[in-house]
Amino acid sequence: STTYDNGKYYYVGQYNGHSYFRSSWSSNWESAKLQANEDGAYLLVINDEDERQYLQQVRAHDYSPYVGYYRESSLGSDFTMPGVWKWVSEFDPISDIDLRLEETTGAAATITATIDKSYSQDVTITLSTDNGSASVDEDFTLGSQTLTISQGTLSASTSLTVQDDQLDEHDSDTVRIEVGSSNFAFASEDHELLIAIEDNDDMPAVSLSASQDTIAENNGTSNITATITSESGRDVVVNLGLDGSSSSSDYTLGGETIISGDFSSDGLVLNYTFNGDTTVATDGTTNDNDGTVQGATPVEDRFGAENSAFLFDGEDDYISVPNTESLQIEEDITLSAWIKSESNSNYNTEYIIHSQGSYTNIRLDERDNRTRFQPYARGAGSHDFVSANNNLDNDEWVMITFTSTKSDDENSNSKTFRMYVNGELQRT
Repeated sequence: STTYDNGKYYYVGQYNGHSYFRSSWSSNWESAKLQANEDGAYLLVINDEDERQYLQQVRAHDYSPYVGYYRESSLGSDFTMPGVWKWVSEFDPISDIDLRLEETTGAAATITATIDKSYSQDVTITLSTDNGSASVDEDFTLGSQTLTISQGTLSASTSLTVQDDQLDEHDSDTVRIEVGSSNFAFASEDHELLIAIEDNDDMPAVSLSASQDTIAENNGTSNITATITSESGRDVVVNLGLDGSSSSSDYTLGGETIISGDFSSDGLVLNYTFNGDTTVATDGTTNDNDGTVQGATPVEDRFGAENSAFLFDGEDDYISVPNTESLQIEEDITLSAWIKSESNSNYNTEYIIHSQGSYTNIRLDERDNRTRFQPYARGAGSHDFVSANNNLDNDEWVMITFTSTKSDDENSNSKTFRMYVNGELQRT
């Protein structure tokens, strides 16, 4: 959780006892550092090559993270860059946790109840552990849940022992120990203990298998099974990536039609997934075609993920994209975008993608008194357009895809335009 207004953290992965998260908002380095500290964390520290490779494996660079490496002084030449550079401190952040125990056999703590003055009779205190995320007997045991402070004495103790397991679980479970009831004494304001049991189990590895390696073209099926190497203490979600020479019309997955945008492509030159940054549209390819957000407002995407799409006001909101060499495509090209047009928007024509000189673009023309729209697209500097067959409803997410392919005839300059809606060919 975070104290940042309407902010959220998204889990990226876990390595060597560290958990990595990305934020749903963007800020400058100093603000990001302070906010992380306030939320009980710190900016990314890379300790060795193995950790760097892990971060590369989970594609942490896709989120353009701030690294906790800063210049303490502009003087000095001890490092590659001028000045004195240091990593931020890796520390146990300020929190309400009174004690942290690793989830290992034998890890234990002594719980002591103390009264402020002795009494002429035995004082009995019953401990409550009902309000924590850790479970008694499953995650830990108590020597006794009832403490007796003998007459004339001031304290009594019991032991808490951690129960080890082999399950990868949430980073820590909390034991909340409170005074449930007592006789001849009352609970003070400071009568609660919070103990974190830190999980030390590795995440399981996942593998895929198919019941059939070869499938008949006419309604042949193969069951895809995801298997993890060990049981997990939390739900494991496996997202499948699709690639290969077959197209989205060749098969279904789980009975659902494959959207062509689910396929990866080695020829991708720009890919904006809108990962929470409110000022920069980060390019997911190696071409570094990052765009600058001008006025657009971050909103939920089609999956409900916050700050993963942008709302444009139709007047002066846009994302400026550099006209790099990788984007100066004169031959075959594919443009694709997920969009949702709002009802009664005040527009006649809206450009979704628009290159310099309108060489290539996708646009929406309003229809039916601004309750529906029709997409158009063109490429290769042609004055001709291709459009969808039908008008599309507003307020629904839809994927618009346009392709322009050059004729196989070397003596011809003609190109073929195609328009797809949700992966289905509309018009050629």
